[in-house]
Amino acid sequence: MTPTPEMVRALWAYMTSCYGTRVIQRTDAVEMKVAAHLLNLIGVVDVKTFMTRSATTLGKHIYIPFKIGVEGDHWSLWDQITTCVHEHQHIVQYKREGQTFMWKYLLRSAARAHYEADAYRCDLELQYWRDGNLPDVHALAELLRNYKCNETDIAVTEKQFNLSIKTLEQGAVINEASRRAIRWLEDYPIAYP
Repeated sequence: MTPTPEMVRALWAYMTSCYGTRVIQRTDAVEMKVAAHLLNLIGVVDVKTFMTRSATTLGKHIYIPFKIGVEGDHWSLWDQITTCVHEHQHIVQYKREGQTFMWKYLLRSAARAHYEADAYRCDLELQYWRDGNLPDVHALAELLRNYKCNETDIAVTEKQFNLSIKTLEQGAVINEASRRAIRWLEDYPIAYP
């Protein structure tokens, strides 16, 4: 499956409609500039990486550093699809836990690792659905360093990813956001022109 700009825009529209989310350009949001400096101050992520290389979900707002459907330096169309699903899995977490989710995420590296591992599982699920291949789970777990997670958090996450592979190979998709997006992608463009 090769994504098109129209497909990417349509998927984002579908997912935001399903979850009641709002997508905001990160560079236009004062709160993201404040958050970047706060997260840098507490040692979670540096300002430049936060503003250009990652998306962020706060409540039902998803802040992105790219224009949906337009490929950029760090954001291929496929990256935009996986980001959409990843961030909507954070919405699922937020809906399940409310404000507790945000405080745990900010204050505890083990919680941050747990939430990110859950959302990165979407990446595994989408990649496996797309071509039957899986990304390197060690490299995927290592991404948690960008979130200032410790060695134990990363090791536990890698073990979780390896267990997820066994589940995927059995044909199961665990994450809600992945299931919804995969169903949509399988029907596109027939059901969603």
